Amino acid sequence: MRRGIRWYVTGNLMVVGAILGAVLFWQAVEAPHRPVESGAETPATPTPDSTMPALSAQADSPLPTATSTPESTKAPPTPPTAVAGAQLVPPSSQLTVRVPILMYHRIDRLPANPDALRVSLSIAPADFDSQVHFLKERGFTSLTLTEVYEALQGKRTLPPKPVALTFDDGYADNYANAFPILKKYGFLGTFFVLTDVAGTGEYMSWDQLEEMAAAGMKIEVHGRAHLDVSRMTTGQVASQVQGARDAIRARLGVESRFYSYPSGKYNESVIDVVKTSGFLAAVTVNYGSDHTLQKAFELKRVRIDGRESFAVFARKVGENP
Repeated sequence: MRRGIRWYVTGNLMVVGAILGAVLFWQAVEAPHRPVESGAETPATPTPDSTMPALSAQADSPLPTATSTPESTKAPPTPPTAVAGAQLVPPSSQLTVRVPILMYHRIDRLPANPDALRVSLSIAPADFDSQVHFLKERGFTSLTLTEVYEALQGKRTLPPKPVALTFDDGYADNYANAFPILKKYGFLGTFFVLTDVAGTGEYMSWDQLEEMAAAGMKIEVHGRAHLDVSRMTTGQVASQVQGARDAIRARLGVESRFYSYPSGKYNESVIDVVKTSGFLAAVTVNYGSDHTLQKAFELKRVRIDGRESFAVFARKVGENP
């Protein structure tokens, strides 16, 4: 009888086990295909995120938050271009400054029977007075070349109507005629001088240059003599450029930082010498009023020609007569 009971119990257990196995098998096969009931949350399946920044090799490198943008994905700002009177000063590498740098030579009446070059280079004192008076009345502000250079660097905001007045060769009439007129209207001038001939013949003396420098005028380098430096060796160019700079420092106690190429002649070799001699920039005779820092050693100028009318002068500085 006991044996029968054991068989009975064992048989029932086998039946129960078979039933349980069938239930578990059905759940494993059918459960993943059952629809999710409304309102139930569907578990998220992790997938690779292409927008996730890679972890840095440095453990302390911060990851961007949900509201921040990695620096590498930010669009760089577009720098504006500055013109005369602009208030913005973007990076100097992309800054264009518009300043008419006027180029004068002689401020004097013509002698008898002048040649064409003398007529071209000469502005009568009365005409020069009219030109500077016109600039003053029209709201122009005179700048030194240092101020122009600082604007190119993005360090200085330009006035609404900037202008720079430069004078080449260092003629004595610059002291006798231009200097008093500039002071009369509160304007500044930059004078490029030839140091080997200063105080001789028709050129300004060192005492005159010293007086002008004390009054705020800028005395800069045109060379020791008026020679074509583009035809010289590097050593000869250095003698002309650095030699003149040294002479101005010794006689006037001022540091010249700007150079004017004699007759506007230069090449890359000359530019290299001027750069290594400690100058900030150089002016040419090339026409124009727009300047960039990349071309600081080829600054353009606006030639004021004695053969031209006052109306032409007005238009050269962007004004109606």
